[in-house]
Amino acid sequence: MALKQNMKTPQGFDAVDAYGRVSALSLNGKDAMTFSLSWLKDQAKTSPIVVQHFNAAYSLNGANPLAQAYLHLKSLPEFAGATNC
Repeated sequence: MALKQNMKTPQGFDAVDAYGRVSALSLNGKDAMTFSLSWLKDQAKTSPIVVQHFNAAYSLNGANPLAQAYLHLKSLPEFAGATNC
């Protein structure tokens, strides 16, 4: 699972169809999680061009933590146009 969307890097470059992958996910107790979103130029690349960090609610009764992380991201305005891949 990953996200794909156009983005502008902090350096001002346009990244067309950047590939966003959740990593470093950790659960903080029974109701919270932290994770990173690594943006890559494309799926084949391994070095991220941007890494963002997030805190989100976690539900023991919900989907697996990784799926919940992606659902959280898709609920944020900056990822409204992102597609699943």
